[in-house]
Amino acid sequence: MNTAGGIDIIGDIHGMHARLTAMLDMLGYRRTAGRWTHAEGRRIVFVGDYVDRGPRVAEVVELVRELCEQRVAIALAGNHDTNAIAFATRAHDRAFDAEEAWRHAKERLAAGAGPAQTAWLRPHDAKNLRQHRDTIDGFADAQGYASCIDSFRTLPVYLELPGLRAVHAAWIPHAIRALDAWAAARGVSLGIRAASIDEAIEMQQARAIPTTRDWAELVDLGEREQALDHAPDASPAVALERIVKGVEMRLPGDITLQDGGGHARGEMRVRWFDAAAGRTYHEHALTKPSDAARLRALLGERRIDAGAHRATLPPLETLVPYHERDAYPPDERPVLFGHYALFDPHDAEFGRILRPNVACVDSGGGYSEGRLSAYRWHGERELSCANFVSVVAFP
Repeated sequence: MNTAGGIDIIGDIHGMHARLTAMLDMLGYRRTAGRWTHAEGRRIVFVGDYVDRGPRVAEVVELVRELCEQRVAIALAGNHDTNAIAFATRAHDRAFDAEEAWRHAKERLAAGAGPAQTAWLRPHDAKNLRQHRDTIDGFADAQGYASCIDSFRTLPVYLELPGLRAVHAAWIPHAIRALDAWAAARGVSLGIRAASIDEAIEMQQARAIPTTRDWAELVDLGEREQALDHAPDASPAVALERIVKGVEMRLPGDITLQDGGGHARGEMRVRWFDAAAGRTYHEHALTKPSDAARLRALLGERRIDAGAHRATLPPLETLVPYHERDAYPPDERPVLFGHYALFDPHDAEFGRILRPNVACVDSGGGYSEGRLSAYRWHGERELSCANFVSVVAFP
């Protein structure tokens, strides 16, 4: 039985199969006669985002599946994975039809996308087709794609152990409680709480998973255009967005930042583990150095002010952790997550240890200039940069 330590938390893979296999080798995982093992009995936690961006999505998903089935790993859901479920779910009847979604996307990509299409919960518009193209092209047929996307229904969205927490983007208690209550009412499980990593892996195999109809409710914001304008427990879909996409707040005026796909966005990702009150925008942004520099250049030392927040929205204190009492406690167990692609070519340690008990393991593993990273946890309460390992040179 695995003890309190011995866990390797691996960041966003995004179809980068060569990086993943190199990482497994670096960490000491070996496949012999079809079985994966580790000489020290270590286990893996993947924090999500297996699809999009990289060229070998199908192989990544199959390898992660294999590691989970052989009780070596637990795999959490990321926002790209839940987005894929929405991409494959029809809007008018909330039916899951991944095969038709694949065929439809292939046709639209071949035709150059064309006008916005809203027949699916995640519209097959030009932006979403570009983001999902590597996944669509990564499967030779509709059946393979459908099997992959359907498997994402089995992924838990958070993991809690006595000494460690893991989630894709943000550990937001209000959102997690809302999801737990929603799941309990349906007799299913969305997260895993266990006394050990081995128990968690067994629970991953045995738990009752949400149906396709359940997932349609989880990924459909309905009349809410964006989750960031609503309290984290406003609905199951808002709660899910908080923990797989993080906490965001609107920027003042017409200021925009570019996301990883090059799209202009009028909001910023924030340090959800810190209180926003009294901080400047550039201090509180959880983003790449160039975005923080842009915020500082445009807003100077302007502080985040709840009173100046847009009047038509709920109070800022209900949307983001604003007061110290809402921040992630400094004496709480460590929490590790991915999602943010925090990397700086000039600073290998940028964006890793964000607080002594808070760390990001996504160092841009889905980007050619980034790296796949992992944190080797041995049971410590204070996280250390020395426990990070990275794979840089593989596509």
